Formats: sequence, C-alpha cells, structure tokens
Amino acid sequence: MSLDITIIPNEDTEEAWYGNITHNLAKMAMECGLYEVMWEAAGKTTKEVLPKLEAGLMKLVLQPEVYEEFNPANGWGSYETLVMYAIEYLKACRTISGKIAVSR
Repeated sequence: MSLDITIIPNEDTEEAWYGNITHNLAKMAMECGLYEVMWEAAGKTTKEVLPKLEAGLMKLVLQPEVYEEFNPANGWGSYETLVMYAIEYLKACRTISGKIAVSR
C-alpha cells in the first residue's frame, strides 16, 4: 500500500506539494515517530506536523543502524527512501502554510 500526501496552501484546493511513499516503511516510521505525521496527517496543518516531523527525522538520521533493521524484506522501500521522503516533506512544510490531505 502506498501513501499520497498533498499540502494544500491556505486551505485552497491547489496542490502545492505532493508525496507518495510505500506503506512497507510504516513499521520503521512507527519506531522513529513519523507514522502519525505521514499516514495520519489528514486535515492537520503544516504547523501541527512540523515538530513531530523534525523529531522523527532527527532520530532516523542520528541512528541509521537502528532503523535500517526495519528495511522491508521484499525490497519495496528502504531506510534511505524514508529519510529522503521525510526531508522533502519537511522542506514543503517549512515553506508552505496550509492543510495536509492524505490518501491511501
């Protein structure tokens, strides 16, 4: 299962940033505290998700050996995938003020 995230600026319907990540990384995301802000962020604002997104990304980056253990056996997704996705999501949240829409 994949995840789509769209940040909607100023509550408009225009898409400002779109992301898509596999659900195979959900366990890794849970372990570092990113699951809620990635898979359950619908209706929240970028301001609301930023603190958890920053904290989860920091955990990932500072302890790669811990989180690489959660790489999916089927090869769909990886530690690096989650880190890069979190970085792009963070950049979008820092530059765009708006609501987050999530679809699966």
